[in-house]
Amino acid sequence: MEDAGGNRILVIAEKPDAAHHIATALDSRSKEIKTYSWRYWVANRNGLEYVVCPASGHLYDIGSRKGSSSIYPVFDVFWKESKSKTQNRIFRSLSRSANKLIVACDYDIEGDTIGYNIIKYACLADPSAAFRAKFSTLTSDDILSAFDSIDQTGSWPLAMAGRARHLVDFIWGVNASRALSLSASPGRYSKLSLGRVQGPTLNYIYERNKEKNLHLPMPYWKIYSAATVDDQHLQLEYEEACKRKMEAEVIKNAVEDKNGIVDNVIKNRFVRLPAPAFNLSDLQNEAYEILHMNPSTTLKIAESLYLDALISYPRTNSQKLPASINLNRILRGLSANHNYEPYIQSLIDRKPVQGKRDDPAHPAIFPTGLQPVNLDRERLRLYDLIVRRFLASFSKPCIKERMHIEVMNGPYRFFADFERVVYSGFLYIYNFRNAAEAWPKVELKKGSTIKFDSVKIDEGYTQPPPFYNPASLLSKMEKDEIGTKATRSDIIDLLYKRRYIDGQTIHITDLGMGIIEIAKQSYPKLISIETTRELERDLSEIEKDPKRYNDVVLQCAYNVLDALETFEMNKMSSGNIELMQHTSLLTNKNLLGKCPVCGTGSLIIIKSRKSGKRFVGCTNYTKGCRASAPLPQRGSINYKGNTCKECGWPIVLVFFPRRRYPWRICINMKCPRKLQKMRLETKQKS
Repeated sequence: MEDAGGNRILVIAEKPDAAHHIATALDSRSKEIKTYSWRYWVANRNGLEYVVCPASGHLYDIGSRKGSSSIYPVFDVFWKESKSKTQNRIFRSLSRSANKLIVACDYDIEGDTIGYNIIKYACLADPSAAFRAKFSTLTSDDILSAFDSIDQTGSWPLAMAGRARHLVDFIWGVNASRALSLSASPGRYSKLSLGRVQGPTLNYIYERNKEKNLHLPMPYWKIYSAATVDDQHLQLEYEEACKRKMEAEVIKNAVEDKNGIVDNVIKNRFVRLPAPAFNLSDLQNEAYEILHMNPSTTLKIAESLYLDALISYPRTNSQKLPASINLNRILRGLSANHNYEPYIQSLIDRKPVQGKRDDPAHPAIFPTGLQPVNLDRERLRLYDLIVRRFLASFSKPCIKERMHIEVMNGPYRFFADFERVVYSGFLYIYNFRNAAEAWPKVELKKGSTIKFDSVKIDEGYTQPPPFYNPASLLSKMEKDEIGTKATRSDIIDLLYKRRYIDGQTIHITDLGMGIIEIAKQSYPKLISIETTRELERDLSEIEKDPKRYNDVVLQCAYNVLDALETFEMNKMSSGNIELMQHTSLLTNKNLLGKCPVCGTGSLIIIKSRKSGKRFVGCTNYTKGCRASAPLPQRGSINYKGNTCKECGWPIVLVFFPRRRYPWRICINMKCPRKLQKMRLETKQKS
């Protein structure tokens, strides 16, 4: 690039779409420059040349010095290039001719960390001398306002908190992974991993699954009666569940085809206020319940809507819409959409409901008022949810009425509950859960006669707490202050990817269960909620006081050393017999399903240390199960979950480098089909 006479400014953006929006806001005639398979934009404004270059995420990440993967603890860590060196070279080249650096990445911990590292390592400049543009939407007005009020970043509190979090997570992760791997595979290294936040999260699922398995269901019987009053059909329920079926049958026989008398009628009205605009957690939970959208999918779609300048920055904890936002302008912009135009006029000049939670960086999630174009179905559904929640926050409360009646049939008390909407209020705009109303058409008052028609008895069983789903697990993490608003859904996704959990109704796999049991026995701090929560709070304190950076990282190192010391002591005292049984369970590719002999153990692929040959054995070997089978000593083995119809043993695929198709074999040498084939071949040869 040619010298611009000291008037060139390098703007560091986070993603290409964001960089394009920034450049267009600064100069509607901005030019796109392509170089080294990358692109950036050049904009001119007020006699200054702005070079807007995207980073496309983190260009630097944490690494450690090379060495044996079986050695720990590891504390010799450093920041290294995590992507193509091309991007780093472009930033370095552009910074040489710039007299000012402006970070315009997303205004959060990760955005500041990205910008800080690029300035420090790629541009080789002093981060404290750089400037920060802070905005919550990618609309031209917000971008220009941010660039007109940029300030020097100084101590970079968010960046320091982000850098500390990266260091802490890496130190915990690399040491925990190596300790777990060696614990599961004494004498050899089998790679396992479980991070600082993943440990407690996986333990939630382990404990809930354990609670479900240990729960002893107790039977109970509920009594319902179809009843009639003045040709009005009602459903009545007996006041309590019976613990014995005989008791329920006595009541059924006593009340069926008899008349009951209304003994009590309680009516009350209540006001339900609209909910505030979404923060990220609220959006993820509501999208899961209403749209059946996973939290991670919700976040990805919300970020794409932000990059299209349709909504504000979604990674926020705030439920507040400050007065600095021109809300009337947004409402008028939304009125151009026929889906929302009927609601807008009554909302102009009204103040929105404000929630309790706040975020110093960003307001609650709100639409910008720009019109969506060519959105696919999923993006449109989430956009509509966000807009309706935003509009509802300006609306009047909803008024509902409830009625509770109690009916005496002899000495037995039955009841029924009814509810109806008296004034819809915000439900006119945001009504995704309103159940069908069942308000009786006749007036029910004390002394009214009700005929009990058919009576039925329903048998049920006491239930333990339900399994977690992605939304309820995310809420549990938020409640216990595990992880951050921006990373919790990623943590849950990672547990799925590592095959520690499966299903939308989340179950822990054998692999995940084995890891938790090893951690509980040898490395309890890895799954400690208290340890993780305390560290999260320390990391959050850096945002207020960047000088705490070194103290927090050092304390993390001490915690890791303490945890590893406990690990070594437990390992030596408890032995590894039970842990070795988990070795193959902890490497999913070696697991071949349930043992067809004992029915409780699992078949695993084992490699003999003495001969080097591989074979199949049962994890219940120490309990007496001698199920075993030989395996081909060459080729890679893949198990797809198929079993032999003749004997029930696993069928595996054996892949060879120079063969187009794999072998498909039942591993049971005594399989009836194999024996029949051998007899036929012997007969043909003779």
